[in-house]
This record gives sequence, C-alpha cells and structure tokens, in this order.
Amino acid sequence: MVALQPFIIGPILEELVYRGVLMTSFFEKSKFYLDCLLSAVMFSVAHLSSYGFSLEVFKNYAFLGLILAILFRKTRSIYPSILVHMAWNIYLSWHLIAFVFFAQ
Repeated sequence: MVALQPFIIGPILEELVYRGVLMTSFFEKSKFYLDCLLSAVMFSVAHLSSYGFSLEVFKNYAFLGLILAILFRKTRSIYPSILVHMAWNIYLSWHLIAFVFFAQ
C-alpha cells in the first residue's frame, strides 16, 4: 500500500483538495484566474515540507499546480488533473520503478 501512495492515492487526494475543494470554494471562475493561482500556491507550499524551502522547488511545484488547476478549470472535471498528476509522478519516479521491478 505504501508503494501506491505517490502514484495513486497521493494524486487523487491532492487533486480533490487543491483542485476540487480550493478551486470551487475560493475565487471560483475568477476572470483573473485567482482560483488557479491559489490552488497552485497552496499545492507548492504543501510540497515544500518534504524538501525544505527552496525558491526553485517552490517554482517547480507552483508551475505544475498551475497546469493542473487550468486543466481542471477548462475541463470542469477532476479526472484529467488526477490522471496527469499520476502520470507526472510515475514519470519522475520511473528510474526507481524500473530498478524495483526490472532489476536482475
């Protein structure tokens, strides 16, 4: 179960919170995309606890959060952002996945 957390459980829960709850509770459909910005910043801040504060890490997570937020807003569905989030986490961890499952 622990192995599934970053690839399945984490993306589902994070998307439900940062896109599903935040974006539909604050600044919904703001013409200035404030809902997307809030979601992206909160997503990034939450991930800083894993790495310590770094402007580079903050920018990277905020950028990913913004992409996921805009995807959620444009499609009006949580499923595309969940799938992209899962795919991104798998992509970032592919070397670890390959080592665990395909190492001789």
